[in-house]
Amino acid sequence: MRVDATLLHFKLSVIHHNFAQNLRAYSVPDDTWHRPGNALESNSDIRVMVINGREVETSDVIRVGTTNLLTTDSRWTAAEFWATAGTCCGGWTDGSRMGFVFGICSPNIAHAQQPALPPDFGDGTSASASSTGSVYDEILQFGGPSSVGGQLVEDATVAPQYRWQKLHDNFQSWYDYKSGVNNRTGLQFNIDESMFYQGATASPGRNEGASGLVRVYGQWELLGRGTGHSGSIVFKGENRHRMADITPFTLGFEAGSAVPTGTFFNEYGYGVTNMYWKQHLFDRQLAIAVGRIDITDFVDVYAMMNPLTHFVNLAFSTNPTIAAPNQGLGAAAGGMLTEHLYLQGGFGDANGQPTRAGFDTFFDDSEYFSYVELGVTSSQEEIYLNNIHVTLWHTDARQTAGTPEGHGVAFTAQKFICDRWLPFFHFGYSDGDAALMQTTFSTGVGYQREDRDVFGIGISSGQPAVSSLREQFTSEMFYRFQLTQFLAVTPDVQLVIDPADNPNSDVSASECHVDETGLPQSDRL
Repeated sequence: MRVDATLLHFKLSVIHHNFAQNLRAYSVPDDTWHRPGNALESNSDIRVMVINGREVETSDVIRVGTTNLLTTDSRWTAAEFWATAGTCCGGWTDGSRMGFVFGICSPNIAHAQQPALPPDFGDGTSASASSTGSVYDEILQFGGPSSVGGQLVEDATVAPQYRWQKLHDNFQSWYDYKSGVNNRTGLQFNIDESMFYQGATASPGRNEGASGLVRVYGQWELLGRGTGHSGSIVFKGENRHRMADITPFTLGFEAGSAVPTGTFFNEYGYGVTNMYWKQHLFDRQLAIAVGRIDITDFVDVYAMMNPLTHFVNLAFSTNPTIAAPNQGLGAAAGGMLTEHLYLQGGFGDANGQPTRAGFDTFFDDSEYFSYVELGVTSSQEEIYLNNIHVTLWHTDARQTAGTPEGHGVAFTAQKFICDRWLPFFHFGYSDGDAALMQTTFSTGVGYQREDRDVFGIGISSGQPAVSSLREQFTSEMFYRFQLTQFLAVTPDVQLVIDPADNPNSDVSASECHVDETGLPQSDRL
C-alpha cells in the first residue's frame, strides 16, 4: 500500500461504480471568448448552466450577453474556471455569437471545477492551474512522468469530482498546507509508501513476490522563482524493501521472463535516487540537470511509463533494449530548437548505485552511459503526449561488472487524441549484450476519463540479447480506479507467452497488486 502525502493508490480488484454525470455549458462576453485550450481573460464574467441527463445542443446554449434561462445564473471569474475543449470531444462554436464547451461534473455541482491539467498521463512540462485544479499553481518539470516533477504534477492534479468526494474533502487542509509551503518558500514535496504483491501461474522457481517502497521527494525553487531562468534543487530518497521471500522485480526472472514484471519493486534498503540541480534558461526553452540523476527519467520517455501509476512491466515502462544504468552521477539537458523540434541528451555513471556516493566509480572507473534524442512535438506543453522521437545511446564496457560495451537505437511515437486516448508504439534495437533485449516491438493504448481513471493495454514482442534464449511475447492490462485524489485501486494482469528463460512453459500469467496511499501522516508509491 502506498501512503502519499497527496495520493493513495491501491492495485487491487474492486467493483467499478459509475457516477451519474452531467454536462456543463457556459457562455461568455464576446470579447473574452477564446478558442479551446486557452484560459479566459481574468475577471471576465462566465455564466454557467448545468443540464442533467442529456447532451448540450446548440439550442441550449445561451447567446452572448443574455440571461441563463435554464438554471439559476451563477458567476465566477476566469481565474476560477479553466476553459478547455476539443473539436472532437464535445466541441465549441462561436457562430451566431454563441459559444459552448462540454465538461464533466457531479450532479448538482454548485461551483466550477478545473479539469485535470495536465492530464494524468503527464505532459512533461510545467502546469499552470487555479487552486481548484491543482495543489500547486505551477510545477516546473524537466523529465518524464516518473521524474520528480512528473510525479508532482500527477499527485497535485485534482479531478472535478471523485467517487468518494466526501472522503477527499476531509484532507483539504493538508493540500492547503502544502500549497502554503510552496507559496512561502518555493518547496514542493511528497512522502509516500507503496506495497506491491505479484503472483505467477507458472514458474520453475518461486511464484510469489512482494515488496514495499517508501519515498521522500520534491523540488525547491531557490533562484529566479517565477522567471524563465529559475533554478531548483531536486531530491528523492527511497527505501525499497522485500516483504516476501523475493521481490516482484525478481519474480519475473524466476518465472523465466526476459524482463522484470515488477519495475521499481526491488530491494536495496536506503538510497538517494535524485539529488541534482535543475536550471531553466532562455524563458524555459532550455533545461539542464546536473548531479545524481535517474537516467530513465529523461531517455526515451513517453506518457505512460510510470510504473507506479501505469504499466509496471519493463517492456512498457522503459525500453528494454536500452542499457540504462542505475541512479548515479550524471547530467542531462533538453531544449526546443524550434516551436515543434526538440533535442536532448545526457550521460551518467554506468556503475551508478543509489546506495553509494559514486564519486569513485564516476571519476576513477570512467565508464559512462550516454544518449542523444531528437523529436518532433505538437508543442512544448505537450512534449510527452504528442511526439515522435528517435534515441541513440551508447554504454562503455564495465570492467568490474563484466558487462560488454553496447549501443543501439530506439523509436517512439504517441498521440493524445480527444484528451482521452493515447495510442503508442515503440521499437528498439541494441548491438551487444549490455541490454536485456536485442530487439523489441511494443504497442498499446491508454484511455483516461475525466475523473482521472486510467485504462491501459499493451503488447510487446522481442528477442533477448542472449542469443540462446527464445523470442518472448509480453502483454499487460490495467485499470486504475481513482476513488479520491489520494486513493486509487488498480487491478493489473500480465500474460507472458514463451517465457525466454523457461523452455518448459509456453504461457505464464501474473496478477499484480500495488497499493499506493496518500494520507497526511506523512506519506505514498
